[in-house]
Amino acid sequence: MKRSFAFILGLSLATGSLAPGYAADGDTRIGNLTVLATTDVHSHAVDYDYFTGQTFGAKDSAKALGMDHLSTAIKQLRTERGAESTLLLDNGDANQGTPLASYYQQHRIAETTDPMASVFNMLGYDAGVVGNHEFNYGLEASAQYVDDLNMPLLGANVIDVKSGQPAYKPYEMFTKTVNGEEVKVGVIGVVTPGVSTWDKATVSGNLEFKDAAATAAQWAPKVKAEGADVVIVLAHTGLDADGYVYNQADLTENVAKSVAEQSTDVDVVVGGHSHRTDKVQEYFTNMNGERVLFTQPGYWARFLSDIQIPLVKEADGDIEVLWSDDAQPTATAVNAPDFAQDPAVLAAIEPYHSQTQQWVQTVVAQSTEQMPAATSAWEDTAIVDFINRVQTDELTRALKGTQYEGLPVLAEASPFSRTAVFNQGDVTIADMAGLYIYDNTLYGVEMTGAQI
Repeated sequence: MKRSFAFILGLSLATGSLAPGYAADGDTRIGNLTVLATTDVHSHAVDYDYFTGQTFGAKDSAKALGMDHLSTAIKQLRTERGAESTLLLDNGDANQGTPLASYYQQHRIAETTDPMASVFNMLGYDAGVVGNHEFNYGLEASAQYVDDLNMPLLGANVIDVKSGQPAYKPYEMFTKTVNGEEVKVGVIGVVTPGVSTWDKATVSGNLEFKDAAATAAQWAPKVKAEGADVVIVLAHTGLDADGYVYNQADLTENVAKSVAEQSTDVDVVVGGHSHRTDKVQEYFTNMNGERVLFTQPGYWARFLSDIQIPLVKEADGDIEVLWSDDAQPTATAVNAPDFAQDPAVLAAIEPYHSQTQQWVQTVVAQSTEQMPAATSAWEDTAIVDFINRVQTDELTRALKGTQYEGLPVLAEASPFSRTAVFNQGDVTIADMAGLYIYDNTLYGVEMTGAQI
């Protein structure tokens, strides 16, 4: 990839779409392209904890989160920078993770619209990538979510088994305007191949998931050849494990670093999936020895990444990303607590928010004593014993009348929260969800004594 390396005379230090300047070699500095990115929102449309009935920032305003806060930031930044020079992207795992999503999916019909799709549509997102959790509710639900969105949901490494072709759009081209100059931006989407294991019952025989880094490296030159001045990869995968040596055949869960390093035409990689909040701005080196910006926005809409990409127009008219001593692509965190809640987000997800508030108060069990999970990680506790008992009883019931009836049933349960508590008396859906935040599926697996 041709990159522009130059010393810029009179470069302004302001962010956003900067005024044109001139490079020492005659290239023209046309300003910055702004890219705003979110990831792993996990259905946190509003700053509201359905388990406690309070905002996440109720006790500490610094812990506020949610798309209603980020919506205010997005609208403000888009106004300041100019909508024509701003791209808004999401990096996957958006519509699963809170009781809001669970309730919607239980009541989803062909005529309904996913509440997170409503939020993205209201904000005018340009593109997103399918995350691994977008497959949790089945392929029919995934397909409806795609239809609900006004933006393309990308997935270059998700292959339809029957056709052998990408099941989602591999990439999308956008034309933005920076200080009067048209800039073509290619956005590629890839997702962690772990979906083939985690949602095997759903995707097996239907979808194949190829390596994310190899797929990005395959598509980036094609997008560049199509005329992209800037190439961005939405990579729903975390950074490679320390010391990992990339091997395409591994189909490794987290390869965001390799997405950058195995490429030849990628300028920016947006990562996610691993819920890291300390990797807002990192730099890696690609196959041509050129730098690539990596950024990972905050999960649960804690913060978005504000990506600034400086551009130059060369003497031959080509527009290139600028890497110099004075200017290079950067990313900073725009934190949710710094912005007021936008009431338009709550309006976009109704009536599901109000109905979910009522639903989580449904009583599903009775507890004869208080059962905290605080010590469940290292000792036997009643709250996890309760989960084990429910699993054992339910599977035993399900096996009646089958060839497996009468087999001993063992159950395994793990504590996913140290703060969950079942108080004496009524146990509600909110209490249950406080122990296991994500929807889970109970499986019975036949094993031999030797395997156990």
